[in-house]
Amino acid sequence: MIAGKKLAVTVLVTIIAATAIAEIETRPMFDQPPAPKAQQPEKFPYIGKVTGQNVYVRSGPGTAYYFSDKVSEPTTVTVVSSVHDIWLKILPTEDAFSWISADYVRKSPTDSDTGIVTADSVRVYAGSGFIKPQHSSSFQTKLNEGEKVNILGPVTDGYYKIEPPEGAFYYIAKRYVDFVRSLAPETEEPADEEAEPADEQPTDEEPADEAAQPADEDTDEQAEPAEEDETTEPADEEPAEGEDQAKVPTEKTYVLEVQEIARQVEQIHSKPLTEQDYSEVRTQLKEIADNPKAGRAVEYAKYLLDRIDNFELAIRAGQLVERQEQALERKRRQIRAEYQKKLQMIPQNDDFIATGTLRKSAVFTTETGQQRYLLIGDNKRIIAYAVPATPINVSTFVGKEVGLIGDLVPVQGQSIPLIKFIELKVIEPKETTGE
Repeated sequence: MIAGKKLAVTVLVTIIAATAIAEIETRPMFDQPPAPKAQQPEKFPYIGKVTGQNVYVRSGPGTAYYFSDKVSEPTTVTVVSSVHDIWLKILPTEDAFSWISADYVRKSPTDSDTGIVTADSVRVYAGSGFIKPQHSSSFQTKLNEGEKVNILGPVTDGYYKIEPPEGAFYYIAKRYVDFVRSLAPETEEPADEEAEPADEQPTDEEPADEAAQPADEDTDEQAEPAEEDETTEPADEEPAEGEDQAKVPTEKTYVLEVQEIARQVEQIHSKPLTEQDYSEVRTQLKEIADNPKAGRAVEYAKYLLDRIDNFELAIRAGQLVERQEQALERKRRQIRAEYQKKLQMIPQNDDFIATGTLRKSAVFTTETGQQRYLLIGDNKRIIAYAVPATPINVSTFVGKEVGLIGDLVPVQGQSIPLIKFIELKVIEPKETTGE
């Protein structure tokens, strides 16, 4: 009896274990997301819609290129190609313009808004309302003698502002543009038409499909295990209809963008401190650093932001030093002016370099260095400091009007002149006679 129970338990355990193993083997190790829905391919050229606000339209495919215009949603652009799947090459936007040297353009005698090119291979550059023409260095195309351009304004720094000619293109970040519709001509595919009659003939596999149909009519009891599997292993949610997965930037896209910004940061850092401006790249890096979908690019962007903080700290320190130097130079000029003014106030005659009442200085004493004396003028103001150049007993002259014989010595940072005297004499007051 006991042996029979043990046998029954053993059989039951074996069945349960086999069922569990079969279930484990039939389940995937990880949930697999459904395959992405097929999206309409981007056939160039195509119309794209801008999805952001104040999106830069640049003169080249990268953040190192200056921007020529800004566009916002729902502006549409005509896309002609893609660069590294990051930048879109587009036709000129509504407010875009170009520069051409005025030396090689003459105005039409019948239309002042039309210019005629007077030489071959004249270069045209992408214009920008934010930088001067001579700094607009992004080459667009070349024009030859006799070609016409539409002039948009007067000569500026030797250049005409013109409507972008044929062959002039601009660039915009792909992640800010949604595909709308293709402008590529539709091509006929005769191969599909020829294949249609073959579809009417039954294939060898059709009988197998018919034979398999009874299996779909199994009872509910047989279908229940499959239903349990679906509830225990739910599939990922399908993407919404019309969602363009190809437009979602990947981590690699952000990393490449940060690398381009890093190169631009180094270019800015190589300039003199007074010409360094990190405001634009800081905004771009902040946007990436705050985006959780940017992956590894987030840390890279934060690292660059820290570097920019240090660079800008150096800029502020340099500006502070420059302001201090300017203030110091103003003070020097003020001291020199006061010094000359004091020199003019010193009473002089043919015998003495200066005359006045001699007093001891309370600031420059023997405790702080060499004792200095003050030479006081008739207006009771200090007109000069005085120190003996040779050992002289000066104490007997203190409080008396004296004349000093010696040299004027300029002192850095001091507006009151210093006299080093080798001799001093008491000046007797002049006698006055009454009438």
